[in-house]
Amino acid sequence: MLMENDDPPQVTLKPFEYTINSSVVRVEYCDITTLSADVLVSSDDTDLSMGGGVSLSLLTQGGHEIFHEAQGSTPISLGEVVLTGAGRLKAKKIIHCAVIDYSSPSSTNLEIVRSVTRKCLALCDAQRFTSIAFPALATGVARLSPERSAAAMLMAIADYVSGATQIQSITIALFPRFSPDHDVAMRFYAKIKDFVDLTRHLESTSLALAKLEQLYRELGSVNAAVVAADSRTSLGNRRDRLEEAVSFAEPDDGNGARAWLGALEDVESELESMSSSMARERLPSGIHESLDPRVPRGPGKENWLAIERQYKEERRGALRALIAIREKYVTEIELRATMRTFNDTSKPSGADLETDALIASASSRLQWLKDELRDLEAELRGASEKPRGRAAATRQKKRTSRAAQGASRLASLDGSATHVLHLSDLHFGTSDDADLWSSQLAADLQSELGCSRLDAVILSGDIANRSTPEEYAAARQFLDTLSGAFHLSSQQVILVPGNHDLHWGLAKKAYKLVDREELSALPTEGSFIDIGSGALRIRDETLYPRRFEHFARFYQDVRKEPYPLAPEAQALLYTFPEQNLLVLGLNSAWNLDHHFKDRASIHPLALGRALDEIRRTAAYAPYVKIAVWHHPIASPFPDRITEHGFLERLAQAGFRLGLHGHIHKADNALFRYDQAASGRQIELLCAGTFGAPTREWVPGYPLQYQLLRLKGDTLTVETRRREEPSGTWKPDARWTSDRGKDPLPRYTVRIA
Repeated sequence: MLMENDDPPQVTLKPFEYTINSSVVRVEYCDITTLSADVLVSSDDTDLSMGGGVSLSLLTQGGHEIFHEAQGSTPISLGEVVLTGAGRLKAKKIIHCAVIDYSSPSSTNLEIVRSVTRKCLALCDAQRFTSIAFPALATGVARLSPERSAAAMLMAIADYVSGATQIQSITIALFPRFSPDHDVAMRFYAKIKDFVDLTRHLESTSLALAKLEQLYRELGSVNAAVVAADSRTSLGNRRDRLEEAVSFAEPDDGNGARAWLGALEDVESELESMSSSMARERLPSGIHESLDPRVPRGPGKENWLAIERQYKEERRGALRALIAIREKYVTEIELRATMRTFNDTSKPSGADLETDALIASASSRLQWLKDELRDLEAELRGASEKPRGRAAATRQKKRTSRAAQGASRLASLDGSATHVLHLSDLHFGTSDDADLWSSQLAADLQSELGCSRLDAVILSGDIANRSTPEEYAAARQFLDTLSGAFHLSSQQVILVPGNHDLHWGLAKKAYKLVDREELSALPTEGSFIDIGSGALRIRDETLYPRRFEHFARFYQDVRKEPYPLAPEAQALLYTFPEQNLLVLGLNSAWNLDHHFKDRASIHPLALGRALDEIRRTAAYAPYVKIAVWHHPIASPFPDRITEHGFLERLAQAGFRLGLHGHIHKADNALFRYDQAASGRQIELLCAGTFGAPTREWVPGYPLQYQLLRLKGDTLTVETRRREEPSGTWKPDARWTSDRGKDPLPRYTVRIA
């Protein structure tokens, strides 16, 4: 797949705009360097290297004096900010934000984004500027989702401008990482507005509760003050959890839907609890009597009534926002769940109890919110109508689980066959992934496919997501668990890197900024980045191979042998004499980095050395030969292997199978060296993605993997799918065998 921070095509979309107090907040799909504001914000590393993404664009358009001024304050700590001039840009100043530390890339999270956003706003206020423009922070090398980053930033902005500020205009320039559909973008804008409105009202409700607490203490009612304080604390905690769910969870997947619903229900429950805790009849008698309409109004009573009204106004705003969110988004989640029920043929006929429970619970909560809003508005109008009953307030929180009825199990695989497990595009993130994925996979192999033994496990790249040590630790944990379940040795695990297995931070460090006038001649094409304004970033050939350093350490940990960083050595042979099998592992990402993303290829010298070794070793002649790499040779995207000569060399050397990934969908193709039916040819098998986040799934292609069964001259490829991240693996029936016949979850290939 395209890497998360590939340069996107230009997209024109209407900006989304709303007002909080006297500040206008805009979210706009555009390039930040085209904006005019007092302050522009640069998303950078702790060295303020301005080496890529937004920071490089600002450097290129603004001039090198920005970089040299910023260097006078380096290094800075993660989450800190520095103010410099803006050079030729249409701004007065630039605020440089350290949102990634290359020594610990996993330290970047959305809390860093929130903190940095608040610091930028405070610095803008301190300098008496009235307008500021942000990028979506930490979406370059730090690789946070632009939409999640913008959501976290907007939450922080809403909190900040709810107080006193002189900032009149705040813009987030959300430069798209892909070409978004206009409707999708507008739904994103609307989602953010609804949640920002809700959190703003919750914050204002908390402020009103703080004022009530202080007033109660002045009136000598400790118990009432404690009730107000407890309500404020609890509401703040629920609001924080909601912000985290909105920022971190994708609502389109099952886990994200549950995170949203759980956080919403927490807020709703707290608002319900507050409505009874803060009722007048619960107040101490002295205060209650002072509020009697017959008692003359004094300063204490006037203050109480004003604060009470403010509290109710903000609570009303929160209820309205909750209703809008439930009507817009929870309904969509319910509909998707229902459609999955209709489309899942493995489910028994009749109602899906879990879906029915979700709909019933959501409907009852929505009705309670509407009833509560009606009663509260009646109170604010001074109406005497009697509040309605709260039958809808008793909600069904416990869901009835329905045991899924899987497809019938296949007969046990023939014990004399060679079993090779092919996984690709795993995109490991956490140890929780390792625990869940290993359990799901082992259950499918053993219980559904009847496979109790594996002869080899092949991972064809993108094992990690950001090439961090933490991600590789999770991948190691996964492999250790799998090896224990299937009695695998370290030598039975084959690993090749993909584009996500090179570390962009290390790649950027290999490029040094040089003024063009200092060069007597340009370096070799492809070994430098021309950033304009008379400057180049030239590659240090001694540092450049180290961008695979984290993958190499993982490889060493798993196989107990080193992985060569020199690209001409990255073609490794793995032999299985008992199975009469030879596997060649290749690095198709050897020439890629953070800037050059479309140079996938196989290093000709590395391949030549491996083929020479095969030719010199007579014992390899009868082996079934499989080559493994990461990138496809056919794809609608430019990051494919465009030079296919390596396939000719593999076919000439007797290779019959090529395994790869990257395109996130299972596929099968044929490379023919000879035109005769019995001539040399290579079957190209793509495994699909084993663990990519749902936003990177190809439509119609969920999570997938392959089990290869080699017996004699026949290869059977079992293909499996998992549509729910927390669900089970099932047959992936997509291969047609003849006209009018249903597709099958397997296909066979003759490899004689």
